[in-house]
Amino acid sequence: TAKEFGRKGIRSNIVCPGLVIPDGPEAVGAQSLWSGGDDAVFDDKQTEFMVKGTPLRRLTTAADVAKSVVWLSSDAAARQITGQMFSVSGGYTMP
Repeated sequence: TAKEFGRKGIRSNIVCPGLVIPDGPEAVGAQSLWSGGDDAVFDDKQTEFMVKGTPLRRLTTAADVAKSVVWLSSDAAARQITGQMFSVSGGYTMP
């Protein structure tokens, strides 16, 4: 897509969120993995393990993902960025 439409000035990138922690119960749908509460998904020891395995030492939020999309959407900030895949996971998932 980036090669084909780049000639027309259209940039094409992919944002790949890692595990995204919900902001609270209101951000979770009835069918979500998180609908049973945070404790139903991970206990404190599992969460600590994930944080330790993440280079930035914090878990990903929806705001983190949204801000990366806003940055990529900006002609001023990312006008020469195309054909790229971005992992938004604090470094938890890296190639």
